[in-house]
Amino acid sequence: VRKGINILIGTPKRILDHMGHTSTLNLQRIQWLVIDEADRLLEMGFEQDVRHIIAGLMQQLNCFSENKSMSKIQTVLLSATLSPGVESLAGMTLKSPVRCVVGEDNLGTDNAQLSIPKTSKAVFDSKVNNVAEFSLPSGLKHFLLIVPWKLRLVSLTAFLLLKCKYHENGGKLIVFMATQDCVDFHYHLFKSVLCDESDEVISNIPVTNLSIYRLHGSMEHIERESAFNSFSASH
Repeated sequence: VRKGINILIGTPKRILDHMGHTSTLNLQRIQWLVIDEADRLLEMGFEQDVRHIIAGLMQQLNCFSENKSMSKIQTVLLSATLSPGVESLAGMTLKSPVRCVVGEDNLGTDNAQLSIPKTSKAVFDSKVNNVAEFSLPSGLKHFLLIVPWKLRLVSLTAFLLLKCKYHENGGKLIVFMATQDCVDFHYHLFKSVLCDESDEVISNIPVTNLSIYRLHGSMEHIERESAFNSFSASH
């Protein structure tokens, strides 16, 4: 920051902290403001931080604009959903916006047309509802398995064996857990049950090539790096 930078990327709280305490951070000549995953930022409670950042930025720009030498700032707001909070944030940050919608309906057979821009004085069409809409890659397939609570663990175990061990081409699989404790519990359980050749109870299940790794923020850096590299190198 002290030496000067072209691109500044950070979390709302970190950027807001720098704006308030780092005297060498000068944003008066900023040309682009990108708010990525706006819906997630609002869900995680960063709405006030984002608004304070925008207000502070506008204040600096207004002071600098008196010299008539500042180029206009271009604001980009990216969001997977159109919630009321996102609409409110867009109304605060965007002027004469061009709306770009990316989705399967906009993709041609040759993938040449990726978006359909729409220009309007309003931030969003009144016809757009607040139902969450996501843009998914064409090669991604989703399916849902509903099981009783008591069968969740055995269903997950069977799914892992089916996809990672018995699939003819092998494969990799990432499992997301709600908490770090869940990660540790399932890691130690699967490590001892699915990867233990000496276990007589499941000795008829060939699991010698099944590798399991864990990754979360409470692990030491060397452990996280080792798990990441091992998973990346596996087949």
